[in-house]
Amino acid sequence: MESKSHALAAGAFVLAVLGLLIALAAWLMRDNAVTVDYEMATFDAVTGLQEQATVRYKGVAVGKVTGISFSRNGQVLVRLAISPETPVTKSTYATLNLQGVTGLSFVQLSDHEEDRTPLAAGPNGVPRIPLRPGLLSEMSDRAGDLVENTTLAVERINKLLDDDNRAAISEALAESAAAMRSLRAFEGLEVGGRIDGFLPVRSGSKGAGVANGTLTNAGPGVIRYTPSSEALKGSPYSEMVLKALEDYRYDKLAADVDFRPSGALRIGLRLEGKSPALKTDRPVHLNIDSEQNLLSLLKSLQYSQGLTSELNRKVQERYQGKGAK
Repeated sequence: MESKSHALAAGAFVLAVLGLLIALAAWLMRDNAVTVDYEMATFDAVTGLQEQATVRYKGVAVGKVTGISFSRNGQVLVRLAISPETPVTKSTYATLNLQGVTGLSFVQLSDHEEDRTPLAAGPNGVPRIPLRPGLLSEMSDRAGDLVENTTLAVERINKLLDDDNRAAISEALAESAAAMRSLRAFEGLEVGGRIDGFLPVRSGSKGAGVANGTLTNAGPGVIRYTPSSEALKGSPYSEMVLKALEDYRYDKLAADVDFRPSGALRIGLRLEGKSPALKTDRPVHLNIDSEQNLLSLLKSLQYSQGLTSELNRKVQERYQGKGAK
């Protein structure tokens, strides 16, 4: 009997100590700060906002949310406890902002400082701070447009990368590679420099094209061209241009580029620089406007390269035959 009484006393003592600790913790954690009550009212959703959420004024924590309820007309009422030192006036307004990536919201107070008059009491006896649409509201309102635009972008990308366009792009790349191989054998031409460009590709029912593209130089460059054929030197004007291109140092290069799905390519090229080959310090400006069918041009380059090689071979065989006689 005596052991049971001792156990009962020990249990009572433990419960008493536990209750004392809980009371002490509650006393230590009690909020002794002096605050002023405010409220916000809105018909919009307050997603992520909870009691004890932080209230900030221009980024500084000044209070917390003490209650969330509904009014008789269906408005969401948010009760705030804010430090009395916070300059809440008629110009002050609130927005809901996201706190990190947690999905929780906090109340952000801002002030455009047009009217410094303190807020008067509202319908519920406390000052009411207007709640304006914030990032959350804008995201909710624009969610439909965002989804629609994303779907449209995906459809356009899929259309641009369909089988026909992929085949056309592959063919153009193959033709370009062949043309570059032909140009490498183009004797007498040397080009140096760095070119930046903006070539917006647009896809339509007739295929892909480039509209209002631009090319510009990212620094000085050089063009050196010495033609091997005397037939190119037909007029004094062409002779002067070819002489300038023997050593042309350009400071500015700008080109307008348009490419239609049919293969029509238009380039407006403007060059500004000097040519030491002309033995003058005067600037030399060159303007070149060209419009060609790119696909046909690439094919003709391959054909002309082969034709030129064949003609050279025939001429050499003819003169070698005459020399042997």
